[in-house]
Amino acid sequence: MNKLNKLRNFVTIVEKQSFTEAAKVLYQSLPSTSRQLSELEEEIGNNLLIRDTRSLMLTEFGRIYYEEAKGLLKHYDDLESLAFLHKKEPEGTLKILAPAYAINKYIIPYISEFRALYPKITPVLEVAERIPRLHNEDVDICMAIELTMEQVEENTRDVVKKFMFKITGVLCCTPEYARIHGIPKTVDEIKNHPYITHTIRSNPKSLRLKDENIILEPYLYVNSAQTMIACTKNHIGIMQCLSSYIKDELESGELIEILPELSPDADFYMYYKKVRYLEPKVGKFVDFIFSKLDSNTLTVFDSWTRRLDKKDDVV
Repeated sequence: MNKLNKLRNFVTIVEKQSFTEAAKVLYQSLPSTSRQLSELEEEIGNNLLIRDTRSLMLTEFGRIYYEEAKGLLKHYDDLESLAFLHKKEPEGTLKILAPAYAINKYIIPYISEFRALYPKITPVLEVAERIPRLHNEDVDICMAIELTMEQVEENTRDVVKKFMFKITGVLCCTPEYARIHGIPKTVDEIKNHPYITHTIRSNPKSLRLKDENIILEPYLYVNSAQTMIACTKNHIGIMQCLSSYIKDELESGELIEILPELSPDADFYMYYKKVRYLEPKVGKFVDFIFSKLDSNTLTVFDSWTRRLDKKDDVV
């Protein structure tokens, strides 16, 4: 421990570029700060700093030693934090960002049970249809369809993704729209119909089908799935929407599928930051939700979603 204190003393002197400021930060006397550095240099048999009345400068060996010491201290502090966090009951605010249907179907039915298990964790549910910058925003967990590489590079780095289920993208319209305008029978005919698209997509002009993507000139851009559905239900045009959003409308016949044999599957994931030591509040929530998935107790699954086994991945 004494050697660790001397290393911390040395690193702090370098970072503050002052013995006096280092002594203040470490709550010790100036003579003690100077003495610890001298003792460290004597122990390792090398000078670490060149001192003069105006500045402090690292020796060539001191630069190498400083970087290694800084890394060692960070690792030690991380271990201390890890031990402290896991010794006590998980606590804190847990910010979860997901689209409405994911929160309503996969979180809310189990939130009371989760709170009973972990009363000191307070979930904050943000209903949003966007991809957060996990390392720059105050967001712990995000639930969304699989990100494209473009979205990964723009919005995330070192992110863990855990596969939840497969979901179908359904191209659809209303029976009234079909009665007036007909419905596409081929891929080429899709281009003759007003297409309503969502701006969250990496390319809103691209319509993803089972075996290909086609480029369209959208009739309308919206930033909300519910608004997109409302436009379609008002016979404005055709849209492609994730099946869980429109399960009831499809079953009732209020919306009808177009070219169902070309409907693509999409993977739905839970995302969180990849860190050396996962915060207990995040780890407990992830384990809890996936215990529901894996034990088939998620009663919200329907014929439009399929659970498959996939390994965790890092993007």
